[in-house]
Amino acid sequence: MDIDQLYEITRLAKARRQFERWRFFVPVPKQEEFLTAGASYSERMLMAGNGNGKTETAAFEIASHLTGNYPTWWKGYRFNTPIRCWVGGTSGRGARSAGQEKLFGTPGDPSSLGTGMIPKENIVGSPATGRSAPNSIDSAIIRHISGGNSRVELKTYSQDREDWQGSDIELLWFDEEPPMPIYTEGLARLRGKGLALTTF
Repeated sequence: MDIDQLYEITRLAKARRQFERWRFFVPVPKQEEFLTAGASYSERMLMAGNGNGKTETAAFEIASHLTGNYPTWWKGYRFNTPIRCWVGGTSGRGARSAGQEKLFGTPGDPSSLGTGMIPKENIVGSPATGRSAPNSIDSAIIRHISGGNSRVELKTYSQDREDWQGSDIELLWFDEEPPMPIYTEGLARLRGKGLALTTF
């Protein structure tokens, strides 16, 4: 192997680590238990202290479902087609600095789009800008390995209950505990068929 080949391999490895972060996620036993439980339970909660990887774990699962990219060790639920997903946060700023950042990368930095759990190559076009906070994302289209596209929308608990009505969805992630009216309205959108995750 010559120096040019070594350079190219190193460059590709760096790009993969930066823009395909999901490949390097290794859950601890409690996180893996939570992920695996999705195969048996439609509602799950991961509760732990700050800095224990709750949001990271859920973002990994959400990205896996949106893209259809599941690791070889995956034993949880699988969606075989594109899905519609809602991600809820406490406020615009709360959703931006937690769920959005873990899924897409650093808010407000265009060069970091795709450095979250959703791979850069799977983000179709530019995400729609949100109005709830500066540099927030309202929604994004995510390429699924089946050839179709998934859709993810970011919502807040400060929105009216009516803003949580409407579309049928397959996947719902509450990052931090939601008010009960929001929780039940979100569950109603699943029509008894999808998955609901709560992390707090």
